[in-house]
Amino acid sequence: MKKFSNRCISLILSLLMLCTSIPIYTFPVYAKETENAVLKILEVEHGTVTVNREDVTGKSITVAVGDSVTYQVSAESGYTIDYVTISYEDGASKKVPVSKSEYSNTVIVDQPTNIAVSIVADKNSDSKATEDKKDEGTTVEKATPTPEPTPTESPNGSEAKKEATKDTAKEQAVKEDNTENNADVTENEAVKGEQFDDEAFYPEGEEDVPDSDNAEIWGYLDPNTSEISTYSFDDYGPYVIKNERFDDFGGVLRIGLKYVVGDNENVDSRGQWRNVYCLNYSKDCPDGKGSFSYKGGWTNRKVEYAFYWGSVYYGQCCRWSAYSTGNWKLDYFVTQWAIHILNGEVSLATVNNWINNSSNTSGAKSITVDRLTKMVNDANNGNMYGGLFDSEGWIDMTHGATFSLSGNNNPGWYEGSDGYMYSNATYSCSFKTYSATNDGFDFREQITSYDISAPGAEVYKLDKRTYADFQIRIPKSTYASYQTTGKTINVSVTLTIPKRWGCAIYDPPASNYQKVCMLNWFDQEGTFTQNKTLTIEQAGGKIQINKRSANTSVTNGNGEYSLQGAVFDIYSGNTVVDTLTTDANGNATSKTLSYGSYTIKERTASKGYNKAADVTVNHKNSVSSVTINEPPKTGTINLQKKAKTDTYSGFESYTLKGAEYTIYNAAGKSVGTIVTDANGKGSKSGLPLGKYTVKETKAPDGYYISTTVDAANFNSNTLSVDITSIEEPGTFVTEDKVFLEKVDAETLTATAQGAGSLKNAEYTVKYYDVISDHDPSKDAKTPKYTWVFKTDEKGQIKLDDSHLVSGTLLKDSSGHVILPVGTLTIQESKAPVGYNLSSTLYVANTYVINGSTVIKGLPTGENAAKEVPSRGDVQFAKINERNRPMGNIPFKLTSKTTGESHIIYSDADGLIRTAVRDNSNPNVDKNGVWFGEGKASKSKGALLFDTYLVEEQPCEENKGYILDSFEVTISKDGAVVNADTVRNLPELKKIIVTKKIKAADINFANGNPVFTFKCTGTDYEGAKHTYYQMVEITQADVSSAEYVSVSCEFKDLKMGDYVVTEEKASRYKIGKVTAEGGTVSGEKVTFNMTPANDTYTATYVNKKFEWQYFTDKTMKTNSIKVKK
Repeated sequence: MKKFSNRCISLILSLLMLCTSIPIYTFPVYAKETENAVLKILEVEHGTVTVNREDVTGKSITVAVGDSVTYQVSAESGYTIDYVTISYEDGASKKVPVSKSEYSNTVIVDQPTNIAVSIVADKNSDSKATEDKKDEGTTVEKATPTPEPTPTESPNGSEAKKEATKDTAKEQAVKEDNTENNADVTENEAVKGEQFDDEAFYPEGEEDVPDSDNAEIWGYLDPNTSEISTYSFDDYGPYVIKNERFDDFGGVLRIGLKYVVGDNENVDSRGQWRNVYCLNYSKDCPDGKGSFSYKGGWTNRKVEYAFYWGSVYYGQCCRWSAYSTGNWKLDYFVTQWAIHILNGEVSLATVNNWINNSSNTSGAKSITVDRLTKMVNDANNGNMYGGLFDSEGWIDMTHGATFSLSGNNNPGWYEGSDGYMYSNATYSCSFKTYSATNDGFDFREQITSYDISAPGAEVYKLDKRTYADFQIRIPKSTYASYQTTGKTINVSVTLTIPKRWGCAIYDPPASNYQKVCMLNWFDQEGTFTQNKTLTIEQAGGKIQINKRSANTSVTNGNGEYSLQGAVFDIYSGNTVVDTLTTDANGNATSKTLSYGSYTIKERTASKGYNKAADVTVNHKNSVSSVTINEPPKTGTINLQKKAKTDTYSGFESYTLKGAEYTIYNAAGKSVGTIVTDANGKGSKSGLPLGKYTVKETKAPDGYYISTTVDAANFNSNTLSVDITSIEEPGTFVTEDKVFLEKVDAETLTATAQGAGSLKNAEYTVKYYDVISDHDPSKDAKTPKYTWVFKTDEKGQIKLDDSHLVSGTLLKDSSGHVILPVGTLTIQESKAPVGYNLSSTLYVANTYVINGSTVIKGLPTGENAAKEVPSRGDVQFAKINERNRPMGNIPFKLTSKTTGESHIIYSDADGLIRTAVRDNSNPNVDKNGVWFGEGKASKSKGALLFDTYLVEEQPCEENKGYILDSFEVTISKDGAVVNADTVRNLPELKKIIVTKKIKAADINFANGNPVFTFKCTGTDYEGAKHTYYQMVEITQADVSSAEYVSVSCEFKDLKMGDYVVTEEKASRYKIGKVTAEGGTVSGEKVTFNMTPANDTYTATYVNKKFEWQYFTDKTMKTNSIKVKK
């Protein structure tokens, strides 16, 4: 930032619009005196200014006060608009950097206004200005900075400030010994505080704009205009000040975080805004409306103390950590209220009381009270001021300040593409003001001048900042002339910064706003100087040999290599003109040699290196630097791998190829790998000299990884090491290992179904000396070993003698059964009882992994061998005694092994078939049956290998028939057993004949009444039958009933047609005949029997017709046995 000896009080301009047709009502206007104002365009060299396409260069334009005027500036070819300056009658001015050939802007004319344009020649033009840059001490910038006005341009510069200070004795007295004003302000009075009221901008009594035709107006310019690119850090203003609300404590404590609009756009500001603090908390806070200007006056030194050590820049915490809360907004709050207190507006106790009674968190309140109390108490403590404050109460910015200039002395030079030689060093400025912690506060934006002197060279600035980084450059022709004798360039940088500072008071744009204060300088200046030296060596110089490793990845950090001690001869033609020996860095410098061509030859290589090739040097500089990249020596490891035994020599599954050996350096870091070929050989070269260990990290196929660690040590004399590694072939020990598991394919368990068994299945196992994921025989491979094993009760096979059927087991020296590394095929060669022979061929592999031999792919667990059970079906026909089919007759089938049973029915044709006809619903109705736990399938037999009991079940259709049963056996898969036709015969029938006579008709004295019945008939098979039965009535049969009844039975009659008649009896004749199930015809009853009825009856009622008085006791009862 620039500071002038006569300070300009400039109004911050806002370039509002590019179109004059839109009226602007963004600020209030106050009536004063006049109606019109004049806009004057000053004369311009090498360019023109136009308004509405009319050339107005050197002319004046009269416009209504407050009107906006849009103007355009054009520079001639070869020229650039440097800047445009707008100055006002009241002394305010604004300089706008342009750096373009065309420029347009809009200005609001609210008072007599001048526009001045500065146009300069383009940087690349052939103007004299460019040629003058060659002069010694000239400063050349990449982008020309804005020129500073002379002190006479501003009547309000530093001298005016001094005069103002002389006339403010009362104010100075306040500055010297102002004491804290303890007059409390009530909360109600302070609530207005720093709130913004839209109506508050208008001064009291002037809410409306007067309508006077002669009114003179003033107004603020909206700072949010995109045309503004750079603001000048003129500490006297006027300023547009905005705020961000901070209401965390509420009530009277609400404040605005105030800052100067546009600060961040100044090239020197580093993107920062300066903080501004209010001096009357009972008035309105600045809100961006109107401008604040310095009119004279300073705060007391206590306020200065709080400002300096408090929050100086927007977004930054207090400078002094003891006053910081760690939150920049809260630090601003602490600084603001400390300033109110130290300005005598309110007491510390009152503010702390407000804070403690606020709605903020207890933590925020506690730390705020602590930091505020410390800041106020320290400001009131005279011992806290020290050398930073002078005897008059001003802050001495030069006290304890530090200025440093980075960039090395004698860094050398490089050739640019623009005809200049540039210093390798870039110089950067650092300026920091006093801090008790010695880390200082960056204050570069307040540097008023930054003078760089480099006699005999040019200063090349890298940007537009006042304190821009720079290089030193010299035209190549000048540089060459300096080389003839040698040249020293003295670089001197002197910066100036105002020395005495205070808190200046700025007046608001209206009476309802608070006055504000901000750090500003008073008078005097401090200077700081830094010097650097650059040297151009005399022509004709030395040759510097820089011996370097041609492969730093090999040599860096390796003590077996040294750059020291290499001997080089420098030849001019065939003559040695100098001999050099390198130092520890590999460097050696010759004596001064005249310019010309030289050959450098290495006589002796240093430790660990081979000699370098000859190098030719075109020596033409003060120091001709030659880098010689010397090839380092390296070591080679030769490795031979061998098998421990020849047992598996010739086996394809055992190979010496592909073993990997990792090489480790002395630090244990892997530096390389050796991979063996088919003969077990491998090597690694290019190893840096040193100590190594070699360890196998990947074994070849079929072998265990070796645990042996071999050493290999290389030095300048030993560059090759041979290593032999012995390998142990891998074998798989099968002891107690389940080699195969069988499960039922339907249940997936090791339990056989039906009458089957998983025992005694036989499997043929073949070993091939290859690693393959398929049957090696398909690749024309021949097995080296073949065995047959059988399953045990669990359906398992183990490779031991108890399971072996044929073949010879392989055993190691301990007697354990082993398998070499390779491929096994496993296939069933004999199925167990009740199961089908499986065609599945299993492929398993034995191989070495992670130092042990494993076997994969065995038919165990989830991959167990699945045995498909043998299944078949039964079918037979059902007919009755007349050879007619009987449908819907149920039969129960029961496994004699498991007891599982199901019901099946005959169809309409009397056929019974067990085959499943509905996979999803077997064992129901006529859908067939399914035995076992597997899922039903129409493609398989329903009955497992087993013997089944078939039993006819009673039903309505076979009522009265004899139920049949038989056994059937399923002995092979897919068999359909045709059982004999089941013919139903009716059950045996019986006829009950009852004799009834009146009790009163009986004369037992004549003997017991006896009656004989005859049954004759033909059964349905055509056989004829005749049967007799007799009944005898005894006294025991007589009761009080009128009739005496006795019965006889014709039993075990085959079903047929029968006739029952009564034989003639003495003294009695048939009176009445009745029957059930038969037909009465006279004295005979005919029975046509059916299967559904098993019992038939006939009743004969007799009456006595002859009375005899003799006794006949000759009748005998015969027993007749009737066969079925």
